[in-house]
Amino acid sequence: MNQTSKKAALSTSELTIGYHQGRQKISVQQQINVTLQHGELVALIGPNGSGKSTLLRTLAGFQPPLSGDFQLLGRGVKTYTRNEWARTISIVLTEMPGADKLTVSDLVASGRSPYTGFSGRLSGTDRRAISLAMTSTGIASMHNHYLNRLSDGERQRALIAKSLAQDTPIIMLDEPAAFLDFPGRIRIMHLLRQLAHNQQKAIMITTHDIGLALQYSDRLWLVSQDKPLLEGIPEALALNGNLQQYFTGQQVDFDVNSGKFLLDVPPLNNVSVEAPVPLLFWLTHALNRHQINVTSTTQTPFHIVATHSGHVISFFKKEKLIKTWTDESDFFEHFSAGLFNMP
Repeated sequence: MNQTSKKAALSTSELTIGYHQGRQKISVQQQINVTLQHGELVALIGPNGSGKSTLLRTLAGFQPPLSGDFQLLGRGVKTYTRNEWARTISIVLTEMPGADKLTVSDLVASGRSPYTGFSGRLSGTDRRAISLAMTSTGIASMHNHYLNRLSDGERQRALIAKSLAQDTPIIMLDEPAAFLDFPGRIRIMHLLRQLAHNQQKAIMITTHDIGLALQYSDRLWLVSQDKPLLEGIPEALALNGNLQQYFTGQQVDFDVNSGKFLLDVPPLNNVSVEAPVPLLFWLTHALNRHQINVTSTTQTPFHIVATHSGHVISFFKKEKLIKTWTDESDFFEHFSAGLFNMP
């Protein structure tokens, strides 16, 4: 394996990205100053048209920056030869045209091309790297399977194994979980986090799934059409209000108490809730779904109380009992926001 440098895996300096329209330069993000560290999983998040893909393509070397610069392992990108670049950074795209007729082992073996030279002959070192990559991603038993026979999740693991066989300190992935079911998205994010932490890879992904990014990423890079790039640790961005502020004007609101993004609409009413965990969470979840805000203040006239034994749930208005449900299932089935309008 490559020895990771003490320097940042990737760092940008006043980087401006965009594209050319005739002779005119059209910038989409200006003066970007970020770093990607070894052993770190970074999620690049932003709406379509915000510059997310342009930034990925620029850092991957697919297109030049409009101005500014960036470094890999402390070296300017212009000093890299093509082969050195291929041994430093690997890219995992969502689609690989023409790859369906390959077996898993063929695809993973193609990651060794920066080391095999023109002949493509695999050495013992190459074969060990291929075997380790497939074992690390959990697809060793599928080495003879054709890619067109794999599930989306298995195919994505094969693509990640190819990048591991390439043995680069930096890995970039474009929407690695885009076409996976929910369990598959969780497994891929968990795998990427393990690879970053256990193998000291510097991994950057683009994603629209901010919920999973908050759960698994070490750092977020947020891009928007009308705001500069914002970066930071997920929990810090949530608690200092930056995460909520960043999505202002996009018709969604970040609830710092639950870590969820909700449609920015005024609640129909407010209610305080007393209940044991985990029932408290799911009562809050159900009430939010009915556009009822759960508050910790006792100033609201509405209160919901669940007993610790049997989970009998009662709804009060100014200490007057309005409605009782025999258990949580009864509540979830028959609760109505119209109760707030009862005298």
